[in-house]
Amino acid sequence: MDYEVRVIFLPDYILHLDKAVMTVNSKQLLYCSDLVSKEDLSGFDLIDIVTRDINTANVICLGDNEVIVNKQNHDVIQKLEARDFTVHTLDLSEFVKGTGGPNCLIMPIERKD
Repeated sequence: MDYEVRVIFLPDYILHLDKAVMTVNSKQLLYCSDLVSKEDLSGFDLIDIVTRDINTANVICLGDNEVIVNKQNHDVIQKLEARDFTVHTLDLSEFVKGTGGPNCLIMPIERKD
């Protein structure tokens, strides 16, 4: 399938990778610069954010430049909209209480660009 595998080391308190890094289109990654080394993500156009209570990289990529984001994730919404992404927001506050987010609510499938 011609995938490249990379090992990303995360702090012990991070359970899922999608809190720290997420694909937002075929060439860009949203990542938490306080959790993931920029060097580990070389070759991608990076959009960096800093992790806070509800500020995470956990989003759903619907297609190139279209994403679903928790409506309380203001920093992510602002950064993506500034890059001309179409951002759909949902109130996921109850899921966030259990450290969940949009990506936790779907089953991943392979998408062909």
